[in-house]
Amino acid sequence: PSEVGGVLGGNLLVTGLADVSGVGNGRALLIDSDGDATVLLNRFGMPFWGPAIAPPDFGDYGGSIFIGVATGAGIYRIDPVDLDVSLFVSVPLVEELRGIRQIAFSPPGWAASLDPELADQSVLVVSVASSLSSNDTIDLGAVMVWDSTGKRVAILTQGAGGINIEPRGLLFVEDDLLISDIAEGHDWLLRATINSFAIPDCDGDGVPDACAIEAGAADCNANGVPDACEPDCNDTGQPDDCDVLDGLSPDCDLNGFPDECEPDNDGDGIPDPCDRAGDFDHDSDVDLDDHELFAICLEVSGPGVSPPFPDCLDVFDFDADGDVDLLDAGGFQRAFTASIP
Repeated sequence: PSEVGGVLGGNLLVTGLADVSGVGNGRALLIDSDGDATVLLNRFGMPFWGPAIAPPDFGDYGGSIFIGVATGAGIYRIDPVDLDVSLFVSVPLVEELRGIRQIAFSPPGWAASLDPELADQSVLVVSVASSLSSNDTIDLGAVMVWDSTGKRVAILTQGAGGINIEPRGLLFVEDDLLISDIAEGHDWLLRATINSFAIPDCDGDGVPDACAIEAGAADCNANGVPDACEPDCNDTGQPDDCDVLDGLSPDCDLNGFPDECEPDNDGDGIPDPCDRAGDFDHDSDVDLDDHELFAICLEVSGPGVSPPFPDCLDVFDFDADGDVDLLDAGGFQRAFTASIP
């Protein structure tokens, strides 16, 4: 696991990436005291970071599990009772703001100065980073604040002296928010209060986003960010996540980006994150149906023997060595979303 997010019902909440020869399944798990795991989410090639459990005063979602997509825009909510997964909010990402890093919940009333309705409420705080690596020189990260209805209410993009930040870890110590900043040459630990944050004005026209929306600016996903400020990779005239929500664009890996905007190196119409997932029938899971087909491919192939069916290599050659053998069986087992009998 890459991160621990707390304890829920005596079970440890963790997220991680099960690596398979350089390709991995992002997973969110609940692990009990015996070490047995319940899989909450399992997505090929999509790491989940920043797990957190909402406090009771986070609106209707107190006690829910929240996780973010490290290479995407989605913050997902998992119901603590039936473990159903739903998208809570899609964070607006410019090209350089490439993923979610950490989620934290504030003490109740921390953001009350922004809105009297938040006087007894916690808010969700998320760090959004421009890269997976601290070695990149682009430092355009941000820390965003969202209320329990999924609206963005505040944003922080700069530290002392107006210098751009690259935030990672978040920790509340009473009313202070500690932020780790790993921007090139920084290695700082920043201390912020709600007064350190700005009221969002995404287009810099001097009109807060909330006021612009109230005056008629479109906000198709009701996230408090005008549509004109959100990414539209396929030029449909509305934000990418609305294309997905409206069924106009598929999103096979649930990262909030339309499939047609994602890399597809082999040109087969399937985005690379979903392509070599062990999902032969493309039904967004790796199950017994796929196992039957994997067994056929394994039977007609072997070490150094290429299978006669190209699809076997496209889907089941996890280590990309031109065959389907027992090494790939290990990769398939890790990608599997249930137990193989």
